[in-house]
Amino acid sequence: MKHTLVIFQCCKRKNSTEKFLEKDFDLDSRIPRTKKILHAAVKKFSNMGIIDVSSKPITALSRYDGHFYRTSGLKLKIAEEIKNGSYEFLIMSAGYGFVHPFQKIHDYEQQMKGKTTTYWLNKGLPKVLEEFIETGRYTRVYGFFSKSADYRKIFEKVNWHKIKELKEAGYFYIDGVRGASKVLNLSASLMLSLLNNNFERKPKSFKDSKIVFVNTTHLRIKMKKLAKDLLAHYRQNSFVCCGKIIEPRLNIETVFEPGTHGGIYDNDPSEWFPHYDVEYKCYNCRYYEHYTHDADGFILSLTINKVIFDFTTREFDIIENDKTIPAGRLPDDIEYNSEAFQEYFEKVLEKSHS
Repeated sequence: MKHTLVIFQCCKRKNSTEKFLEKDFDLDSRIPRTKKILHAAVKKFSNMGIIDVSSKPITALSRYDGHFYRTSGLKLKIAEEIKNGSYEFLIMSAGYGFVHPFQKIHDYEQQMKGKTTTYWLNKGLPKVLEEFIETGRYTRVYGFFSKSADYRKIFEKVNWHKIKELKEAGYFYIDGVRGASKVLNLSASLMLSLLNNNFERKPKSFKDSKIVFVNTTHLRIKMKKLAKDLLAHYRQNSFVCCGKIIEPRLNIETVFEPGTHGGIYDNDPSEWFPHYDVEYKCYNCRYYEHYTHDADGFILSLTINKVIFDFTTREFDIIENDKTIPAGRLPDDIEYNSEAFQEYFEKVLEKSHS
């Protein structure tokens, strides 16, 4: 059984000759929930003329013919590993989203940058990868991307903490080398080398270049522990409402974007910031409490019914008809855990009902 999934990027240069006859792959069967994301995109790009539907479909491994793919022995190695069942592979494509090397695709002209990257992120391309990993039950996932390319942004958006059987995930990129062709050739050579040693040794340098491996696994372990601790804490505060015990529910949302709570991210995923959302909800009377915590477990905001309190700004807001209305600021001399804070919050709650 294949336990390791390897992902790499597409390229601008395309070929029109099939090199892997009688090869095919049904990607849809592996992503039943998210296949519609890819189908909608392919339809959109075909209608726009980005995908040339008049071209003869050939396997993606034959279609792509850039510097990465022209590295000696790479294509044959990929085909051999798929045949032997040692590894599975996916190609991240600006036109198709994700394609298997043996999946047949048309010629197209689109690069993963700018509006294209934004489109794929907004449509949920990372969710496609999540489902493929889950259905394949891969325990290791490795990506190979250019440092300056946007493919990494898709990879980084995957909710790695939700993939239960995952043991290690991350991506490699070449640093300290100039020239796109050299970088891509080195990246392909590095991938060949790591395939040969089963990814047991991850070098920090390779052929006079610096290798950076961005590991997401340790973040997942840290998040699971803190989530467990937070949930245990809030369970102690379960209460009875409408004759039923209301227990907390916890959800984790990872924050990647600059300017959001917790800060920004750089090359190291240990700097990515998850949010831990805990909520109590009575479905009978609609009573609702929601607590948002940062990566260290500190509370960021509290919501009770229609009132939101932001602990970073000390400001209250009232939600009315899907609009947020400012409702004042907590005086600096009132502590959060004091009776005065509770009294102030209750006044704002009363105001929200008026």
